[in-house]
Amino acid sequence: MSEIAKDQIYEQLDNIASTKEYLKLAELAKFELKDLIESFLKR
Repeated sequence: MSEIAKDQIYEQLDNIASTKEYLKLAELAKFELKDLIESFLKR
């Protein structure tokens, strides 16, 4: 397997990992936003 191919695969894996991190953060933000809106509406 060529070095270039390996590098490209590692790069893709990095992209996938950071996408998963991003999705986790987005999920957390969604719940926080929901709580924020609910508490705002209760006032």
